[in-house]
Amino acid sequence: MMLKYRTIEQYTYTADNRKLARIEAVRDFGTVKAGMLGGFIETNENLSHDGNCWIADNAIAAGRSRVSRNALLANRAEIDDDVKVTDDAVVRDEAVLRENVFLYGNAVVGARSVLAGCATIKDHAMVFCTARHSRSGKCKVPNIQGEVIVSQYARVEGAVSLRDYAVVTDNAIVRHHARLAEFARVEGNAIVKNSSLILGEAKILQNARVGGKATILQNAVILGRAVVDGKSYITCRVRIGGDAVITDEKIGGDAVRGFRLYIHERKLE
Repeated sequence: MMLKYRTIEQYTYTADNRKLARIEAVRDFGTVKAGMLGGFIETNENLSHDGNCWIADNAIAAGRSRVSRNALLANRAEIDDDVKVTDDAVVRDEAVLRENVFLYGNAVVGARSVLAGCATIKDHAMVFCTARHSRSGKCKVPNIQGEVIVSQYARVEGAVSLRDYAVVTDNAIVRHHARLAEFARVEGNAIVKNSSLILGEAKILQNARVGGKATILQNAVILGRAVVDGKSYITCRVRIGGDAVITDEKIGGDAVRGFRLYIHERKLE
């Protein structure tokens, strides 16, 4: 294997005082030219010498994290612990990935997103989140954490929160302050936005739209071209589809639902 970079005597330190050295290319590869300075690594295991992968600008790779194949780490992005960034994936714009996050395919993570746990971002998915902070404001709270999957051409943006096996896939979009958890799933061309909350294996499918402060939970399914907005509260096994528009309603029940009109067994008290 022919080495493509070396470390030089320029250093930075992690928050817990681990020493990282700047890299310098020793040969041409991809868009990188010999002599070009890159970001910082803790060990040579952080950046593969194969492929066109690179750590640029002041980006950081530490711990057992690894950048390989043709992946790029840039613009003060940080990866640590056991994060893997491979294929043609890109991490940029001060994004922070830690623990066991896996990024591959043509996925892109940027805009100061914070990812942790065993999250997987793949295919052509894009994650452009706004950093969230703890109530004290002293530390950043991950936008995406746990065994979350964002895949295909899905897009996640804003101060969102994805947890507990949530899935966003196909061409779906999750934005603003929306929260997904507990096996929630958004797919197709669905959009979940504003301060909506999707929990308990609820599914938002096809061309459905969920916004406002709507809460969808407990196996409820929103699909077709349905819109759920306002302070709506949809629970149990309700199905809402077709061109239904639900605003500021509380609906529960488990009967089979028609898709041209929404039907429910009972209103929640």
